[in-house]
Amino acid sequence: MARQARILSETGMYHIMFRGLNKQCIFSDDKDYVKFIEILSLVKNDTDLQIYAYCMMPNHVHLFVREAQKGDISGIMKRILSHYAGWYNFKYERTGHLFSNRYKSIPVEDDSYFLTLSRYIHQNPVKAQLSENIQSYKYSSYSDYVGDIKGLTDVDFLLDMLDENRKMAIKQFVKFTASDCDEKDFEDSLRLKDIAAKVKIIKVTGGIKPHEIRNLPKNEMNAILQKIIAECNIEKKTLSRLTGIPRSSLYRII
Repeated sequence: MARQARILSETGMYHIMFRGLNKQCIFSDDKDYVKFIEILSLVKNDTDLQIYAYCMMPNHVHLFVREAQKGDISGIMKRILSHYAGWYNFKYERTGHLFSNRYKSIPVEDDSYFLTLSRYIHQNPVKAQLSENIQSYKYSSYSDYVGDIKGLTDVDFLLDMLDENRKMAIKQFVKFTASDCDEKDFEDSLRLKDIAAKVKIIKVTGGIKPHEIRNLPKNEMNAILQKIIAECNIEKKTLSRLTGIPRSSLYRII
């Protein structure tokens, strides 16, 4: 079965996540983390990539980034992952794939998701019980937000959204509480939302699956999209994610 095309973000912002093959470790010592940061920094400078948050866990990584040109993210991630995998394999005298399947890329299209995602990424080490608190974990962007030395992270975008006392604001913003969603909850919330939307779409279209809509004749496609919006109460960003039709095109159609 052919892979479904990735959905491009209208804002250029993405939540990127990738894991080690079979959930194996991709960072075995401190030097591995340092090397990944070096590669990330090199690619960032070469491509004008903006990095709003990151967290490197032993067997997976979360990145919150913004591409300079729409569609750049594919080439950027290929460069980052292939460079690190090649270096890692050479260092540990191993062969074969290091990462599992394709990396995940979820478009970030609004401020509320921006804030939720930023908080979630910094809370990862505490959720996984790798650190007692966010402040003591060495391999995330948190220190860039509260430190005095400019690091890899583009901190101004988030800090400007919070408070005049920016360092105090970020400390309160990312503060861990037991009621905050964990990784499975965070990913499943989007997945369950999509499943519910798919069921509605299939019902109102008489059995047409969301990813099939964009292959219909233009007039038929437009009529179906208008019917979905009118009867299903589905957000355009969700419809775009499920159908693969750019949100800008949906606004012109509907």
